[in-house]
Amino acid sequence: DGGGVEGVANLQAYQDYHRSVVRSTRQPRPDKQFETRADLLNWMRDHALPPTVDEMDSDQLYAVSEVADIWNDMFPDVLGCGIVSKRCIEFMGQLIALGHAWALHGDGKHKLHHGRWVLTTFGTHSLVWDRACKTYRHSFRPLLYFFSREVESISAVRLAMVAMQISAVHFFGSRLKPAVTISDHSDGLRSGMHFANVDHLASQEEQDATPTTPHMSDWAHIATHYTQGKLVPKAHPYYDEVYFLLLCLHLTHTSEMKNLLQGMVITQLEEWIAEIKANNGGTEGGSYSLSTLIKAHLTPPWDTFSIGTYDTVGDTIWPELPCILPSNQCQESWHGGITRTFKGKMRGATDAVLQTTLPKLLFVDAANMPKQLIFTPDAYVSPFIIRKALTYIERGSKAVALKDNVIFVARTKGKCGSSGLTKVAMDSYMDVLSGSLPVKDKEYKKAITHKDKLLAVLNVCRSMHSLWAPRENTPFKSNLNPEGLSCTCKGFRMMSICSHVIAANVQLVKDTYDKDYLERLLDKLTTKKRAAHRPLETRGALRMQPHGDSASEDEEEEGEEAAGAGAEVHNLDMS
Repeated sequence: DGGGVEGVANLQAYQDYHRSVVRSTRQPRPDKQFETRADLLNWMRDHALPPTVDEMDSDQLYAVSEVADIWNDMFPDVLGCGIVSKRCIEFMGQLIALGHAWALHGDGKHKLHHGRWVLTTFGTHSLVWDRACKTYRHSFRPLLYFFSREVESISAVRLAMVAMQISAVHFFGSRLKPAVTISDHSDGLRSGMHFANVDHLASQEEQDATPTTPHMSDWAHIATHYTQGKLVPKAHPYYDEVYFLLLCLHLTHTSEMKNLLQGMVITQLEEWIAEIKANNGGTEGGSYSLSTLIKAHLTPPWDTFSIGTYDTVGDTIWPELPCILPSNQCQESWHGGITRTFKGKMRGATDAVLQTTLPKLLFVDAANMPKQLIFTPDAYVSPFIIRKALTYIERGSKAVALKDNVIFVARTKGKCGSSGLTKVAMDSYMDVLSGSLPVKDKEYKKAITHKDKLLAVLNVCRSMHSLWAPRENTPFKSNLNPEGLSCTCKGFRMMSICSHVIAANVQLVKDTYDKDYLERLLDKLTTKKRAAHRPLETRGALRMQPHGDSASEDEEEEGEEAAGAGAEVHNLDMS
């Protein structure tokens, strides 16, 4: 056609053929779309788990096909499958061998969808060193990807829990044992993840007798929605005060302290509700109100966003959940990165997405992950933590004191920050830690109204932190915490080390390290090193090249807010 050598295709024919090949790879046949359980089952059997971890390919995804044996009996209405990678299985093996508690996080991402199929991920958090800010941060580590049409339903999430346990038993002969589950405000995730430790092969009586896994609510989700005006309008007369109270509840040290403070907070909110109704014709007005806030986040089972929700007072106070915070923030961040990577690539046939698109993208994501889960910082330490510990050490016994085998450290911004630790202050703190009112506290004695009493209790709760002796097989031992002390602050619960622990080791623990050692360590961490023979980036036109031909290898970001871990409560005026 159109001239040319007889028997040889012309340029147009070659171009048409090339387009048809490209089109066939981009748009697979419609019969590859998964519409029935049989379609999904055929794909799962073609990608079943191999006998051992060594036989797994790093760039492939594998389906937990064994769930098909219980589909019809336990999950007749769920169309979904659990998917794992080699890196997921390696993380499972490390968690099974772990000697302390860990948390299982779950979240669905509606933007990670293929038609009506949505990707939900389950995993845990691990510490990762942030070189730019010189501090540890939490990072999400996936254990199971769940591809399902039933988005975050109880049955679908329970099926994901079964698939995760089947994978663990298949390769390691043992079940995973998460101590707590964490999710945002989703009934499906919360109720479904309750079955994480329930053996689906056990009898119904044994399943009913198995305790459900405790759940913690996502504080970051609550804080974000509140600051966006989605829980209480920003024009609300008590907008700042309510957020301050929620933040104080989040930072409570024990379940007893949390229950004491939560009851007082609800009473105060009800007083404000009555005041607003009296001035507004008997109604609060609007769909977002303090009444809905109480029902949504201050009533069981959703009132579990405190860092001390499951820490109780006994002979010792021990954070049962090391490196665990009621937050899914880093999983949300991970989802955001995956979503940007997946943009425009979840189209086409279902089998092509599962067999080609997902493995490639998740393999790239896994390549950037550390292979080892880290729960105790032993290699690095934040200079901000050491700098803060030195301030406690300089104040001596005013800041760090030992009483009845408990170490107390006064918060710099608390009521003991200037006056120092006293016997009455420590006794009052122990009262609220145990869930009792601080009857010895001067401010509480003078308080008349409920609001004044609440503020007095808050000041006692925020006055100091307590450190406790270790139990056997403590997971908290490190170079800067050789005794394995535990602290009630948020920074310790995040990183298993904090300035309070370091100061206590110097002041009260024998044969550890001293102030001079910390000063030398701080100087080493904050001294910039220049990398030789690395030219600076060339400036644009009409700009002169700066002096010097080398760039610093580590650009240290100054400022405690960027480098610090933990949280400080801002003392808002409630008067």
